[in-house]
Amino acid sequence: MFQTATNETFNSGNSLGWMFDMEYNRCQFLTNSEIVDLDFIRSKNYRKLFEHLDKKGGMYYERWSDATVRSLAAAMFLNSSQVRWMDDVGYKHDLLNNCPTSIERQMRCACNPAKSSHHLPMSCSARWSTSARSLNPGDI
Repeated sequence: MFQTATNETFNSGNSLGWMFDMEYNRCQFLTNSEIVDLDFIRSKNYRKLFEHLDKKGGMYYERWSDATVRSLAAAMFLNSSQVRWMDDVGYKHDLLNNCPTSIERQMRCACNPAKSSHHLPMSCSARWSTSARSLNPGDI
């Protein structure tokens, strides 16, 4: 496990509960459109996590993506209040889409709120609203 291997401390207000039930549930932030603080990407914790994952080979053999790595790092090292899910921005990626909840913003998008994937039971965006809770590393 990363924490045992590196002696790093997770943020006590982490959002690992969003990404993990008993195992990784495949929730991640899609990075096609993201705003990120480069100090976070350059931080010691992020670099150590990246090196740890790189040594495990998952980026090559399991196709862990930049989205997976950054989502895991954000869930581990940031307080959930430091992460902003941009639910007021229209977005479509393959089968996933988000139609803004605000009527004013919907008027600026070509989307149907009833078809927004946010309402689906397996939706990670809906899960963020209800499950961005802290977990201790031993809980995973």
